[in-house]
Amino acid sequence: MDSTKITFVGLDNAGKTSIIQFLQKKLTLGETIVPTKKAEVTSQEISLLGLNITHWDLGGQEQYRTLYFENKKKYFSDVPILIFVIDIKDKVRYDTALAYLKKVMETLKEFENETKILVLFHKYDPNSVEISDLLKSSEDLREKILKFQIFKDITFYNTSIYNNLSILGPFSTLTTSLSGKPQFIQNLLTDYCEKTKSNAAILFDTRNFIVDGKAEKGVYIKVLDVVAEIYASGIEKMEEWSLETLDIMSQIKYIDAQSDDNRATILIQIVKKVPRLYVVILTLNSETKDLAYKHLSTLADKITELLNN
Repeated sequence: MDSTKITFVGLDNAGKTSIIQFLQKKLTLGETIVPTKKAEVTSQEISLLGLNITHWDLGGQEQYRTLYFENKKKYFSDVPILIFVIDIKDKVRYDTALAYLKKVMETLKEFENETKILVLFHKYDPNSVEISDLLKSSEDLREKILKFQIFKDITFYNTSIYNNLSILGPFSTLTTSLSGKPQFIQNLLTDYCEKTKSNAAILFDTRNFIVDGKAEKGVYIKVLDVVAEIYASGIEKMEEWSLETLDIMSQIKYIDAQSDDNRATILIQIVKKVPRLYVVILTLNSETKDLAYKHLSTLADKITELLNN
């Protein structure tokens, strides 16, 4: 199977290694990496949607940045995806980071790369007392980067290791787009939610990696992200005891529920066992739970059929 290369770039201490380490734990069930001291190539197989992804992690120290441009054909001649990480709290080096990014982008253009670029404003910690200041900084940096007018396909994200979804979100979107099936999966989840009046639906694997999701509010995804991992672990434990559990239905108290007693329903069903995938549903109106449950197996079958094609 051909491999898709994703190149991580940024200044030293920007947080590239912590992001990759987090993704490694999520995507490879516990593998770890050592801090980057030079340009290193780390290869890993991701079973998600049958993808094989190679990570190139380019160390950010100044002497290595110089090395990359001295050997630019080696490092920049084939870069379909670039993830550039900026430490949003390191204001002193904003100009250095922007200059590095601009030079990288110019070098990519030399080799006529049609590169998809993700810029991560990292260490955007949600509980930081300076969150409003960080938001303004990220908006200012975004405008300056867009003024480079070198690449059009650039997306921006605020990320933090204290917010799992902030990192998994962009990587999940990227990975499913590489599979060529994201819109089809999204359509299935959207149709299901509309038909059953469900408020959220996610497809995720045993590493709690969200393949795709549909939700009225972002907080619903966070709720499912937490409970789905616990339920999936329970299913796997029961299977160790030779108990086959096809689905689970649970009611929870949820303050945003649209019913008088504030009861919401969470449904989880296995989509595939190899590689293992689950679909999880949140419906805030207890009166629609039966409808949601009735159509859940059909949704699982359609997703399985799509992924097998």
